[in-house]
Amino acid sequence: MPEIECPQCGHRALSVATRCPRCGQEFPPNLIQPLPSTADRHWVRWSFIGAGALAIIIAIGKFGRYESAAGKPAGTPTAPARESVRTTADTIARDRVARPAPAPSAPRQPQKPPAQQRTEPPPPPPQQQTPAPSVPPTTGDLQQRYATVFVNVRRSPSPGATTVAVLNPGDAVLVDSLRRGWYRIVRDGRTLGYADRRFLATTPP
Repeated sequence: MPEIECPQCGHRALSVATRCPRCGQEFPPNLIQPLPSTADRHWVRWSFIGAGALAIIIAIGKFGRYESAAGKPAGTPTAPARESVRTTADTIARDRVARPAPAPSAPRQPQKPPAQQRTEPPPPPPQQQTPAPSVPPTTGDLQQRYATVFVNVRRSPSPGATTVAVLNPGDAVLVDSLRRGWYRIVRDGRTLGYADRRFLATTPP
């Protein structure tokens, strides 16, 4: 819309304004332009609509002539193109028929772990036999005693000493001394061990 200049302050305003928006000066009637009528506005609107419709009709007509000149719808492949597609499809089909099917692979056998070699421990060294301690020869007079029960003959005159022999009830032995309640038993001239005097009697049971 055109504008007019205020004769008082020089500010520009729309041509339909009656006063200056800055200083309030009234515009003379010769400067004020009347608003366009409703009929004029409708005519302008329909002019734009008609021009747009005409452009659409022209575009449709050109597109129809192009399709008629081509003689077939857009996007339809030509004969050479169809032959090329058909040849490619036939080649793929022949390759699939001629190609042998892959042989099934044999199942993989589980690998066995390597057998562990059993290492036998080295044989123990031969044990050296400790010679029995020599028993001092007996001294004194020998006397005969008889076992009244099963009697343990021990290495020393002590109930916790090692047992070296066992006397059956009625066995006769020779003793040569008595030490802390233990008889010293002699065999073949040498000391065999010690037995508790409570289990040895002077007469057979």
